[in-house]
Amino acid sequence: MVLAGIKEFFRKRLVHLKRKPEILPMLAVMISCMVYTFNLSSFSTAAIFCNDYYVAILVFVITLLSFLSIFTYLGAHDKKGVKVPMLVLSLVQIAALIVMDILCYIPLNRDAVAESERIELAKAAKDSVNHIIWLGVTFVLIVLKPVYGKLLNKIDTTIPDDEFAGEIETAEEVIAEDEQ
Repeated sequence: MVLAGIKEFFRKRLVHLKRKPEILPMLAVMISCMVYTFNLSSFSTAAIFCNDYYVAILVFVITLLSFLSIFTYLGAHDKKGVKVPMLVLSLVQIAALIVMDILCYIPLNRDAVAESERIELAKAAKDSVNHIIWLGVTFVLIVLKPVYGKLLNKIDTTIPDDEFAGEIETAEEVIAEDEQ
């Protein structure tokens, strides 16, 4: 009974995913934003220790664009369909985030003077690489949505009607039972 309930739950989720495959890229956009936001303290600390002045500005702009990319991707999909300009803008934002993360990673990867500074910069550089990876996954999921959307539609989610297979009565059998 419990196994059937779990199976039905996942079947319903799969049906919902078949109808709206844009959920997967949306989750990836949200996760990439959360990865950056949860590590924002290490980025801001590293921006203090970094000798390049533009790192703090990049941290600020990356933070804003991370949140803005969520709303841009949400605006690209509505009940009427896909708004192509918003989807292109979303892809441009993600590409800009990748470029800015790389520009931020380069000074963070240099050697610092003190040991504590090196530790902070190394942690921020590692977090920056994690954010770049998630942004890459997000970009790929958005671009390949038509492909895996068609693949998801090929999955059979119908419920087999095995419970009543042996109990189907013909009209003649029902009439014969009523006459008795």
